[in-house]
Amino acid sequence: RQEEIAERRRQDEIQIAEQK
Repeated sequence: RQEEIAERRRQDEIQIAEQK
């Protein structure tokens, strides 16, 4: 399921932006 991976990657990007 690529859709699940895309959603997980988007959440990861959000967490990274919050850490900055």
